[in-house]
Amino acid sequence: MKLRHISIVVLLFCGGLLWVINRPIDNRVEEFIPAEFNGPEQFALLHRGIRTPANANGPEYEEGFIKREIKNAKAIAARKNSNSRTQSNGVLEWKERGPANVPGRTRGLIVDPDDPTQNTWFAASAGGGVWKTVTGGNAWNLITPDLTNLATTVLAMATSNHNVIYLGTGESFGGLVGIRGNGIFKSNDRGQTWNHLPSTINFSDINRIIIHPTDANTAVAATAIGIYRTTNGGDTWTKVSNLQSVEDLKSTPGNFNIQYATQNSVGVLKSTNAGVTWALSNTGMSPNGRTEIAISPNNTNRIFASAQSTLGGSLSDLYVSDDAGTNWSIADVTFNNTLFDFLGGQGWYDNTILCDPFNANVVYHGGVSLSGRNWKMVLQHPSTYILWKNWEQVLFRC
Repeated sequence: MKLRHISIVVLLFCGGLLWVINRPIDNRVEEFIPAEFNGPEQFALLHRGIRTPANANGPEYEEGFIKREIKNAKAIAARKNSNSRTQSNGVLEWKERGPANVPGRTRGLIVDPDDPTQNTWFAASAGGGVWKTVTGGNAWNLITPDLTNLATTVLAMATSNHNVIYLGTGESFGGLVGIRGNGIFKSNDRGQTWNHLPSTINFSDINRIIIHPTDANTAVAATAIGIYRTTNGGDTWTKVSNLQSVEDLKSTPGNFNIQYATQNSVGVLKSTNAGVTWALSNTGMSPNGRTEIAISPNNTNRIFASAQSTLGGSLSDLYVSDDAGTNWSIADVTFNNTLFDFLGGQGWYDNTILCDPFNANVVYHGGVSLSGRNWKMVLQHPSTYILWKNWEQVLFRC
C-alpha cells in the first residue's frame, strides 16, 4: 500500500515537472512582438519584455537611475583608491581588448567651422559616446567618458555660438543594439564638458535636432514620441506635436521659420512658424516606413524624400516636391527595364539623402552599399531623373 502511494507521488511529481518544462513561454514578452515584425524589431521588443516586470506595461526603472549608479560606482572606486590592498585610479577604468579593426557606426558628425585646416571633427557613435579628432581622423579622443548613455546619435552645433552643442541620445531605427535614449545633453564649451538637460529625460530616442541660426537657445527636436521645442537653451521644452516616430527634421536654408519633419508610414509634416505648430504636408505620398528628406539650398521649393515604400513597385520610393511640400510626385524607379530598390531592401535602417549645395538638380543618395561618391541622382528636366550607380545610368521618371 505504501509503495502504491509512493508511486502516485512520483508520477505526480514527474508529471508536474514535465508540465513546467513544456509549458508555453510567458505571453507577457510576446505581447511586445507584433506578428507582422520579422526583423531586428523583435530583438529590441524582446529585451523590452525582459526588462518589464510581471503585470506591468513597460520597464519601471526610476528616473535618473543610471546617473545615480555611475555616481555610486565612482564613490566605490574612490574608496578602493584609499585602501592600500585594493588600488584604483578613482574612476571607472576599461581597457580595450579588441577587435581594433571594427569602427562601429557613426550617426552624428560635426566638422569644426573654426578650424581652417578642417581637421577637427566631432563624431557621435551609435553605441560608444562622442569622439573628437584634431588630426583629420588619424587619432581620436573620447570626450564623453562620464555620459550616462552610449547611444550618442545626434550632434547639433549652434551657428551663432560654436561653443554650444546639443547631443541627442537613443536610436529608434530598430537596430540590433537597440540602446534606448534618455534625453538630450548640452555642452557650452565645445564638447569639453556635458550637462544633461533634466527636462528631456523622458523624450525617448532623439532622432534629429535643429538650432535657430541666430539664437543658440532656440532649438527643435524630433523624437520617437513627438516633436519638442525650447527657447531657453534646453531648460524647459514644449511638446509641439504628439505624433509618434518622427525620424527626420530639417529647416529651410535661410529661413528657420519653414521646417519639415517626417513621420514613419505617414510622410512629411510642415511648420511655417519655426516649429511652434505642425500640419501634414504629404499629398501624393504613401510610405510604409522611414522617410528622409533633403531641401535644395539653391531652390528651397524643391524637396526630395527617400522613403521605405512600395508605391512605385519596389521597396524604395523617391518622392519629389517642387512647391515646398504642398504636393509630391513619385519617380518610376527603373534600371535596365527593371524596378530598382535603391535602398537595398533596408530603408528602415540605411536611408539618407542630401542635395548638392551648388546645383539644385543634383541629389545624393545613401542606402545599403551606397555612398555619395558612387551614387548621385541628377535632375535633367522636370520629369526625368538619372541615378548614377558606379557611373552607370539608372532612370527615374515621375
